[in-house]
Amino acid sequence: MSKHKHSVCTINKHGLAQIAVALDQYYKHPQTYGAITGFAKDAEQSFANGYPCEFEIRAWDSNTGRAELIGITPAGYDIRSIQI
Repeated sequence: MSKHKHSVCTINKHGLAQIAVALDQYYKHPQTYGAITGFAKDAEQSFANGYPCEFEIRAWDSNTGRAELIGITPAGYDIRSIQI
């Protein structure tokens, strides 16, 4: 069985700060550590699925009434390769 390399993204402290800023700007609910880490997991999953490292604040959760797609800059995540 051959092994394949797969890239995994992990949101770092800079990414958590980027998420906190985005939530301050767009999220209509109180900002909590749980919300920040939840959106971080969404961004990591987006990357794992082959998309940019980003997360969405749904329209009903945003203060704009529109869905907001927020990208995490490369400084906000670490990438490592794993064998699968």
